[in-house]
Amino acid sequence: MRQSVPARADLPVPPLPMNATRTEPSLPSQPGPSELDLGANSRVYTARVMLTVSALGARVGLSADTIRYYERIRPLPQARRSPAGYRLYEEDAVERLRFIKGAQRFGLRLEEIRELLEIRDRGACPCGHTQMLLQRRITEVDQELARLGALRSELTGMIEDWPGPGMARQRGIWHCAGGLIEPGELLEARR
Repeated sequence: MRQSVPARADLPVPPLPMNATRTEPSLPSQPGPSELDLGANSRVYTARVMLTVSALGARVGLSADTIRYYERIRPLPQARRSPAGYRLYEEDAVERLRFIKGAQRFGLRLEEIRELLEIRDRGACPCGHTQMLLQRRITEVDQELARLGALRSELTGMIEDWPGPGMARQRGIWHCAGGLIEPGELLEARR
């Protein structure tokens, strides 16, 4: 025999994020006593909150265009669509986008991030692959630091060899521009 469960009007309806929708409609706000109240005020209310692209973007700090781009190139799975055609994302998309942003902060490329997510989506541990990608990134950073160190030395040398304020222009070349032009170009200009 079923028991009647009175409606719980004293519990507040949790607010939805802006531009979010519920996947199941709630029951009227003033239901009378019923056999089982499945409305938003019920403890057995199980509807998932779905986020529109703009609500998802607001949660993770990305533009709607960026989210649609991630969906198109596949680090983010395709969203379900509302009857009106709006993209609707589940809550796990928030965590996935935060992972993407964090990986990008360390310099990983979207292709590499997608590889990690595919490994995780298959239920495997991406730790070994992640370590290999991070080692590769360290090597790239070291190479970039060496390149920047050489550039800094070259710039310092240019400043040390800077002509005095009274140096005149010779044959169409300003002395202060000499270091900015490749030596071969400089020879051509002097002829």
